[in-house]
Amino acid sequence: MQYKKVTLDKLVPSPFNPPMREKKTNVLANNIRDNGLLVPIVVANDMTIVDGHRRYIALSEIAKQNKKKQSEVEVSVIKHNSNSHEVYDRMFIAANEDTMLINGNQYLWRYIKGASIPATHLSRIKWLERALGKTYANGMFHRILENGKSALTYQMTMGIYCRYMGIKPFTQDKRKTPMRQLAYFLLNVETPYRVKSAIAHFIPVNTLRKCVTKKKKIDIKFVNPK
Repeated sequence: MQYKKVTLDKLVPSPFNPPMREKKTNVLANNIRDNGLLVPIVVANDMTIVDGHRRYIALSEIAKQNKKKQSEVEVSVIKHNSNSHEVYDRMFIAANEDTMLINGNQYLWRYIKGASIPATHLSRIKWLERALGKTYANGMFHRILENGKSALTYQMTMGIYCRYMGIKPFTQDKRKTPMRQLAYFLLNVETPYRVKSAIAHFIPVNTLRKCVTKKKKIDIKFVNPK
C-alpha cells in the first residue's frame, strides 16, 4: 500500500461501479470545498478506483466549476498492489459492502454529546425538546438510542398525530401531558409505524386518544387495498 498524490486525470473510474452510487454528489462537493478531501481515494495498481467514485465525481465537479482541467487538480490516493480484474472486484466489494453512513441514531448521539449535526436532524430534535420539555426529551433520546432508532421517526409520527388530533404541541400546559403520554406510548406500547398506519386508515380520533391515554395497543387490523 502506498500513499501518494496524483492529478485527477490519472484516476480511472471502474466500469463495474453501479451508476446509482454516483448520484447526489453536490453535498459531498460542498463538504470537500469546506473541509478538503478528508479520506484519500483508494486505487489499484493501474489507477482504477476501488473506493472513492463519489469523491472523484465531486472533485471533478469542483474542477469544472473552477474552470480547471483535471490535469491541474491534485488529489490524495492510497495505491494498492493489485491489478487483475478478479482481485480488483473483490477489493471493490470489500471496500463498499461495510460502508456505514451516519444515520439518524448516530446524529442523535452526536447531539447529546454536544457535536454539530445537520439542520434537518437538529430541527426535529429541537421540536421534541419544545414539545416534551428538555428533561423528558432527554429521557426519550436515551431510549431512542438504546433501541437503535432515529429521533426523526418519532418526531414525524408525533407531528402527524398532533395534526390529526388537533393538538398544538407548543401551547400546552406546563406539564405538556398530551405529548408526554404520546412519547410513552410510542416507546413502550405501539410503534411509530403502527400509529401512522392507524391515522392513514382514518382511525376514529376518540379511539386513538383512548389508546394513547390508557396505554392500550391499537386493536385494529389494517388492510391495504389490492
